[in-house]
Amino acid sequence: MPSKKKTVTLEQVFEKLTGHDKQFAALAKHLFSFEDDLKKEVGKLDKRIQAIEANLEKLTDDLETLTEEYHAITVGLKRLEAAVGVGSAGKGKTSIQSELKSMKTRLSVVEGKVMAMESRAEEPHV
Repeated sequence: MPSKKKTVTLEQVFEKLTGHDKQFAALAKHLFSFEDDLKKEVGKLDKRIQAIEANLEKLTDDLETLTEEYHAITVGLKRLEAAVGVGSAGKGKTSIQSELKSMKTRLSVVEGKVMAMESRAEEPHV
C-alpha cells in the first residue's frame, strides 16, 4: 500500500510561520536588549579610561615637575659644595672645622664680656 501523503493546509503553514515570527521577534528583542546593555558597559569603560588617562597625565606632569626640582636642587647642592670646598681631598671638612673653632672662640669671648657686664651690673653703686 502506498503511503498516504499528509495534507498540509495554508492555515497550518500560516500558524507555523506566525510561531516562527514570534520566536524571531523575541530573539530580536533579546538582541536589542543585549546591544543596549553592551553600549552601557562600553560607555562605563570609556569613562574609566578617560579618568585613567587624566590621572596618568597628571602623574606625568607631577613627575616632570619633580624631575625639574631634583635637577635644580642637585645644581644648588653642587654650588654649595663648591663654595664650602667639599670634595677637594677633604679641604671642605677641615675648612668647616676651623670656622667652627673660630666661632667657638669668639663666642667664648662674647660670653666672658656678657658675664663681666652682668657682674658689674649686680655690684652695688655707691
